[in-house]
Amino acid sequence: MVWSGTWVAERLGVELDGGEGLRDLLGLALRRNPKRAHLLVSNVLGKHVPQRPAVVHGTGVGLGERVRRLLGAEVDRAVVLGYAETATGLGHSVADGVRHAPYLHSTRRPVPGVPRAGGFEESHSHATSHLLLPE
Repeated sequence: MVWSGTWVAERLGVELDGGEGLRDLLGLALRRNPKRAHLLVSNVLGKHVPQRPAVVHGTGVGLGERVRRLLGAEVDRAVVLGYAETATGLGHSVADGVRHAPYLHSTRRPVPGVPRAGGFEESHSHATSHLLLPE
């Protein structure tokens, strides 16, 4: 069964507005988080809603192929970045679709002896700091 988020939509009076396949891709949810109580929950990410691995990987590869077409000749300059913790697998699949693009995922934990190459903040997240450790 695909998570639709109808419970949240009915109670909050909100709805997803988009193409026919939008509800196959995501649904609405709530959580106890003062920074962001609402969520768009992916039905194809394979993290919060069970999904077949072929669907998860195929969706990421398809997204990467779209990115490759959009970038055209600039695709050689692309780097794919997956965000910890949820989107590391998605990033791998997107990189497979982009082809030949380096892939790096962030982490939330420093590793002793590994120098930090960079980082960023994701202010709406429950754990805001991301580190880049390409070691």
